[in-house]
Amino acid sequence: MSKSAPTTKAEATAHMKVGLDEIAWWAEGEGNPRGGGGNLKRLVPSLVMALFGLGMLAPAAWANGATTFTQHQHHAVQSFTDVVPCKGRAHITITYNAVFHGTINKNGSWFTGTMTGTFRATTLAAPSVTYTGHFTQWFGDENNRQNEVEHSTFNVHGTGSDGSRVDFHENDHVTVNANGTVTVSFDHVTCG
Repeated sequence: MSKSAPTTKAEATAHMKVGLDEIAWWAEGEGNPRGGGGNLKRLVPSLVMALFGLGMLAPAAWANGATTFTQHQHHAVQSFTDVVPCKGRAHITITYNAVFHGTINKNGSWFTGTMTGTFRATTLAAPSVTYTGHFTQWFGDENNRQNEVEHSTFNVHGTGSDGSRVDFHENDHVTVNANGTVTVSFDHVTCG
């Protein structure tokens, strides 16, 4: 991989957009055992819009050689249809707090985010079961001239209206060297 570091604000903005797309793909993308297209993928566009809408990429910071931002969300609520890990498709409502950090400088980019909260999910298949519980999702994405690293964890713990439980843990990681070769890759999933 021979990515060159951004040298202008426009290049940094484009670089950040690519980085955010990669984060969403690794955390929730196609082929993900959770079914893809979940919470983080929905959250990233709103973070980008808030970041640019609030003018957090100040010219003074860019002149310094680095752009850094932090975005918080408190008591956010989202409803959608997705997969309850280990149980199947469901209508899900989550209430969560989230924090997203990003830094871009001449050497690369670093992003990390955490989302934690409660959920209520009613399965679509009969007989429907309503699960309530807690979830936490974390990701990190680091890119420099020598390598890239993407990693995430996702935990869900809940109890169903029928007394059943959902306990899910995922830990994934990918490392790519300067030649573009994947040197480490794993995705560990446990359902209980």
